[in-house]
Amino acid sequence: MRTIIDGRGRVRHATATGDVAVEDEGGVALRRCRSGAVEIRYRPNAAKPMAVLKAVELLEEAQRVVLVPGFTDRDGQLISDRAAAIERLTRLTGDAQSTRTCDFLSRRHEHTAAISDAAFGPVYAAWRAAHGVKNRELLEAVRDASSGRYLEVVPHNGAAKLVIAAVGNGYSLYGNGWKSVAVGGLFEDMPDFEYACWAAQAYREAFHTAQPIFEDVAATVRLRQAGPLLLEYRRMILPVGSNEQPTLLLGATLLQNVRRPPFGAGDKLVDVR
Repeated sequence: MRTIIDGRGRVRHATATGDVAVEDEGGVALRRCRSGAVEIRYRPNAAKPMAVLKAVELLEEAQRVVLVPGFTDRDGQLISDRAAAIERLTRLTGDAQSTRTCDFLSRRHEHTAAISDAAFGPVYAAWRAAHGVKNRELLEAVRDASSGRYLEVVPHNGAAKLVIAAVGNGYSLYGNGWKSVAVGGLFEDMPDFEYACWAAQAYREAFHTAQPIFEDVAATVRLRQAGPLLLEYRRMILPVGSNEQPTLLLGATLLQNVRRPPFGAGDKLVDVR
């Protein structure tokens, strides 16, 4: 018996012939082996985002994982570490399907430069003074610098799973509809899935290094209602926690500028307010 996740993230049970449905609908098939491992079969170039997210959720209790990324047994790879398996599952799918690598660009700042930076410096100082604690001074510094455009993200399973715990009042890119359902959901479950997957990489880096990240970002997001928008902003991600593995990641957007990209050679960038 297999667990079948279709392209919309819906779960059902089926026999081995259910693999056809997985391929046709962009889904994922899971099977618990006699050894106790969980086998995952999927096509990296076809698996839908909701199917991948549901598979990650179902892997939460798995101790060992076998990834079969092409529906052929010779492609199978046993990965004992659940977090590593989830990272590989999402990375292979993203790499196979992404046609938007030029949409997301960033330039990293060294910590020494961030100290004297007018935007980053005060928040960096508050983070260092907090000594791993989410205190009032740190949150106030983040809110002031970002004009309320910040996220509190809780890492699970070695940051393979990023859960949004709070959304700042100034965070308005996706509208109030998204904000009302975002808390408690996965970081990647944003209206522009590929942009969210790209942005999540830096959060996982901050978790694994336990060091803050400061960078300038230029990203084109694609929204169903608004269409493509060019975002230019400065981003910082602050790991919070008293040990080597952070328990919280504070992400803040500073000095954000949103513009509508030109459609033709003679068009100009238009600011969006």
